Amino acid sequence: MLIFFNAMAFALTALGGGLSASSHAMSRESLWRLLSLGSGILLAITFVDVLPEALLLDKRMSGWGLITAFVLFFGLEAVAMMHSCQEYLEDCSAHILGWTALTALALHAFIDGANLSVSFRAGRWTGEAVGIGMGLHKFAEGLTVTSLFIRYGYSALSSLLLCALLAAATPLGSLAAWRFVSASEAGWVAGLLGFAAGCFLYIAVADILPRIHKTDDKWCPILFTGALVFTAVILNVPF
Repeated sequence: MLIFFNAMAFALTALGGGLSASSHAMSRESLWRLLSLGSGILLAITFVDVLPEALLLDKRMSGWGLITAFVLFFGLEAVAMMHSCQEYLEDCSAHILGWTALTALALHAFIDGANLSVSFRAGRWTGEAVGIGMGLHKFAEGLTVTSLFIRYGYSALSSLLLCALLAAATPLGSLAAWRFVSASEAGWVAGLLGFAAGCFLYIAVADILPRIHKTDDKWCPILFTGALVFTAVILNVPF
């Protein structure tokens, strides 16, 4: 299943990029709804499964992992673009799409893949739910990052190639993390789970929730809350 969700993440990123390059991009309203849905799933997984599993293995290491994720993402966003969706949807002009930003975006995609592998360590259903939530974000990421490339003067072909390279970083991160997790002790696994939880929290809290609070679109909070509650319930149902 891990291979399937890695392939899906790559395919959805590429699909989003292809739609954007062919001038069939989704409206910003639809993208925000998609991101709201995905963030609700990731936030539920964080509190119901990933973080509790990390704390069960090692409280101290899980806490350090969570803090590290927050500090890393916050620090990188201070100097470069870490998440293209926010830049595109809010018309942010604080960051320039140069090589520093491209490196940060690739690092973000690599971390996404690593978090996917780590999530499967918490359980099959957790990993699959993360894969679905991440897939929604990856589709939106493909749309927005390709649009930003074109906006900054790249040709449609160059934009698609760069989008494909960013998409490839996700399965690479997943492979690297899977090998590391398989050979790691409980303390390190707890730290990685805490790191994954911190990443999911940062994405949902920093990127999506502020928008939901100020939007006039009633579907954003409905989709976010619905996905949050539904995922939390499903993860607690014994199969």
